[in-house]
Amino acid sequence: MRVIAGSAGGIRLAVPKQGVRPTMDRVKAAIFSSLGDAMVGSRVLDLFAGSGALGIEALSRGASSVVFVEGERQSAEIIESNLAKTKLKGRVRQQDVFDFLRHASGAEMFDVIFADPPYEKTEAGERFTEKLLANEALSQLLDPDGIFVLEKRPAEAFPETRLWRLFRQKTYGATEVLFLSAIRNQKFSTRMIRFVYNLFWPIGLLFFLPGYLAKMIRRGGYREKFGQRLGIYDGELRVRLSKRESTWLHAVSVGEVNIALKLAHALRALEPDLWCVLTTTTTTGFALANKNAPPWIDVMYTPLDYWPIMRRAFSVIRPTRIVLVEAEVWPNLVALAHQRRIPTVLVNARLSPRSESRFRRFRFFVAPTFRLLNLVCAQELDDVDRWVAIGVARDRIRAVGSIKYDPDGRDQGLEAQERAQHADFNHADRESPVLFGGSTHRGEEEILAKIFLRLRQQFPSLRLFIAPRHVERLREIRAQFGALPMRVTLASEVAIGGGSDADCIVLDTTGDLHRWYAIATIVFMGKSLTARGGQNPVEPIIAGKPVLFGPHMENFARLAKALVLKKGAIQVADMDSLEQTIAELLRDSEACQRLVQRAREVLSEHQGATARAAALIHELNPSL
Repeated sequence: MRVIAGSAGGIRLAVPKQGVRPTMDRVKAAIFSSLGDAMVGSRVLDLFAGSGALGIEALSRGASSVVFVEGERQSAEIIESNLAKTKLKGRVRQQDVFDFLRHASGAEMFDVIFADPPYEKTEAGERFTEKLLANEALSQLLDPDGIFVLEKRPAEAFPETRLWRLFRQKTYGATEVLFLSAIRNQKFSTRMIRFVYNLFWPIGLLFFLPGYLAKMIRRGGYREKFGQRLGIYDGELRVRLSKRESTWLHAVSVGEVNIALKLAHALRALEPDLWCVLTTTTTTGFALANKNAPPWIDVMYTPLDYWPIMRRAFSVIRPTRIVLVEAEVWPNLVALAHQRRIPTVLVNARLSPRSESRFRRFRFFVAPTFRLLNLVCAQELDDVDRWVAIGVARDRIRAVGSIKYDPDGRDQGLEAQERAQHADFNHADRESPVLFGGSTHRGEEEILAKIFLRLRQQFPSLRLFIAPRHVERLREIRAQFGALPMRVTLASEVAIGGGSDADCIVLDTTGDLHRWYAIATIVFMGKSLTARGGQNPVEPIIAGKPVLFGPHMENFARLAKALVLKKGAIQVADMDSLEQTIAELLRDSEACQRLVQRAREVLSEHQGATARAAALIHELNPSL
């Protein structure tokens, strides 16, 4: 017996001496000829695996994973030996098949299931074929579009079954092969859930449209390329994309765009001919992507996740794989990718206990979408069980660390310093201590301004720099500051040679924040004092700046806790403690350096996360 085709083609396999009836090579060849390209990227379950011949053939032909289930210990050991011989990877379970089915998790589903049960009867007098076809747990393990391949004797009648639909039947000498699909008994099948989703999608759009349009108008730039949101693309873009196949990266806004660009560069190092399409939802994300994307990345707006719109987008983008950043898992996008055998990956995947609880309440509706993901690159080991709980197969999840927190080996602090020097600050300005409010939210700018004015009495050269999270709030912020005794200017005015002697500078551009952190002496992270959630403290840490934040860092809870425990950042409770801490750090530069050093040690745990995620994506689709 040998592997017929694929990466291990021609390698002979060992066969147990007794108790196993191996599938003959000609039968195996006929089975895989009937399956065709269905094996590529598929998840396979091989029941009564024997020597593992069917599962190993599937791996050789491009299956993404195979679980072998075999009750006999000698046979299970031979499967392990055959895997080692062919240099293929699979999971071997030495367990009774029906015991395995009784305890199998419904979260793990398979695209192809093979079963070559014994021809004799069970101890209870049942035929193995009848018992398998009556097993409801088995039908639940098969993907809605999956195939169950069952071998039996030709003389054995096909029993009545409410679980399976026979769509192909072939006989090869003493072996009959049945190709079956599962008949779903659930009230709503996966297709029905998608039908309901698309049916109510326009109603949901009308409900959320006013707020969505108001936000777009407030942030500006919404008219540019608006048609792309509806799957309408200009001729030049269509022609350009038609000449190549691309990796589709999707990132919702500024933070996710930075992650996508970072990952794209790591993938490009592995695949020098890589071309990408980067889609983003917000105008700020679009502006940042256009500004920073290299020529081999086309930047577009994300198409709305409505079936006809998404189909048009697929026909234009022609992706060979799709990489979603953090939490952007849309039902139609993922389903269309699955139908077209396009691998879909979720990177920097985060799932808080609160989000997991919410998803689990609606697991029946969301699990079918999450099950279609080919790979999930989670940020922490603790996240793995949460993703499994909402439908992702465990063997498709890898804890690689956070791309966002990964310093990725470059001296980004020096790079930020050099870029910041483009601003028209003279040497004396850069030597002045700077209190920097990063990604501030409503109320925090006023608090920082009042602290700044009081501290100026002790530190006369102190300056204030405010980077609001939403630049559309500039008018509101300047109005607040207008009532205070300080000179205020915009960063854009400083850049063209004016207002560099101001007491307070307000950043009025998007995507430049990491470059400006280099001028800071102390950084306060916004959305943590007067609002909940917090903002990402990694960029100022990489720039070599001590970081303070308030009590509300829920969106970065694990990182914030680690920074505080290891004394790499200081968490304050209120305005008074914030002022006191800033004053102490301004007096003690060595304390600032200790904070930075310890913070970088915390981040070092994520060193290499970008490269690890890129390698997994590359392995998932090695033909690129």
